[in-house]
Amino acid sequence: RKEKRRRAKELAAKAAADLALREAEISAERAMREAVSAEEEAIKKQSDAVQAAVIRKGKGVFWGVQYHPEFDVPHLANLYRRYADDMLGQGYFVDAGDLERYCNELDALHQDPSRLDLRWRLGIDDDVLDADLRCLEIRNWVDSLTRVS
Repeated sequence: RKEKRRRAKELAAKAAADLALREAEISAERAMREAVSAEEEAIKKQSDAVQAAVIRKGKGVFWGVQYHPEFDVPHLANLYRRYADDMLGQGYFVDAGDLERYCNELDALHQDPSRLDLRWRLGIDDDVLDADLRCLEIRNWVDSLTRVS
């Protein structure tokens, strides 16, 4: 009988410890979800202002975006023509004529940004065609620096 009571107490203690552990896990999971949610919200608020990578090295702070806002459509066409051998060698175009047709379409779209046929075929929207939109992240970054100072 003593052995049964001792075993029952052990089982009860283990069950209580397991329950306490599970409650702690649930509490930790809830805290983690809340922290992640708060972090995601903070990131979303930041990304509404500036979508850029910030790299800190020593006393320097470097910002970078994933695209080149300074490259407008004619600039892209000129780059493709300039690096035609590389573009062809990497398989981006079937031949020189294919590359030139593509560049001519870029030039035509620059001349008439309302051409839906070219916008659709080239996959280019206002975020590339409109200089104000294309450079918005850089403007936001400069504005963020003035707010910090």
